Amino acid sequence: MGKRDNRFEQQALQTGVVFPFKAKVLEYVVNLVNDPLSTVARMSAVIGWNPVLARTLSAKANATYGFPGRAQDVNLALTLLGPPVIRETVKRLIASGATRHIVNSFEYCDALWDHSLTCALMAKAVAAELGLVDPDRAFIAGLVHDVGFLFLGDDLPSPEMEVLPEWASELDGSHQPNPVPLSLHEEAGSWMVDRWETLAPEIQDAVRHHHEPARAQQDPLLAAVVHVADVICHRHFGGPMGQEPDVPFNREALTLLDLCESPAEGTSRSTASLQASVLRRAPALTLKVDVLKESLLGIYEDLEERERFVLAMHYYEGISMKGIAGVLGASEAEVVELHAKAITHLQRVLLEIGELS
Repeated sequence: MGKRDNRFEQQALQTGVVFPFKAKVLEYVVNLVNDPLSTVARMSAVIGWNPVLARTLSAKANATYGFPGRAQDVNLALTLLGPPVIRETVKRLIASGATRHIVNSFEYCDALWDHSLTCALMAKAVAAELGLVDPDRAFIAGLVHDVGFLFLGDDLPSPEMEVLPEWASELDGSHQPNPVPLSLHEEAGSWMVDRWETLAPEIQDAVRHHHEPARAQQDPLLAAVVHVADVICHRHFGGPMGQEPDVPFNREALTLLDLCESPAEGTSRSTASLQASVLRRAPALTLKVDVLKESLLGIYEDLEERERFVLAMHYYEGISMKGIAGVLGASEAEVVELHAKAITHLQRVLLEIGELS
């Protein structure tokens, strides 16, 4: 991870965003519990930062040793349980939590999924219309362009996790989730795509620069296609938070694609003409997004259990293939094979459903 990513983490820390550290802490916990030399004290120091892990291990200690409600101290609970039980408990909790989180995101981030899938379809249509970049690559870049929003701010609610932090009273209405810093979502998305290690560098670059495509170093044309698709989606269908602002086109992006906002500017194609053409390519776009979203969840749930776990751990939790191998008790090569099988199936079905012509 370079200096740019470190600057992003420092900026995120200053704004109160927890995103960069959730993924890193979880990865550290995975490595820690897989290290046979890890002491109870070291594991306690890290697990104590995760309320769900701490509560689960304390409850297990209470149930195992007949101390109902007494083993509330994490150090005491871990000492009673011992390293082997701690390792297995943490792994099971991480495994169940990863798949639950990715499914919960469909319910709690509905507007974001709608916008991302709409932008994927629109980016593919724009690419096909202009003939400057590969439409399938544009589809993937459009799908993940706002992924940073999914990881900024607080954790998603779930039955096993309280919405309020432990230190906030249930009756205390003063605690509000940190607002998502809009200026960070491109960098957050790029940071996460980099951790995935599975998408092409030009897609990561398009995620990072989809509002200012001329700054992209890998493929400015791809970033510009995603930008134009994103603006059209905002104007016609809404953004990741459900709003429909009149987002402006970036002039440098239009120059890259030989587009203009007014036919009088003298270029061969106006944005109004492009919008009309791509919208004709995507009849019943909202319906197609609903089908895509339902299919994505259905395909995910139909995967073999270990394949679902690998996708959830890698793409939602940001854990490396090596870390996932440690949780599964498998080799890294096995995990890579599971990932390749699952992602190939997902991409094939999504691209088939996403055909616009």
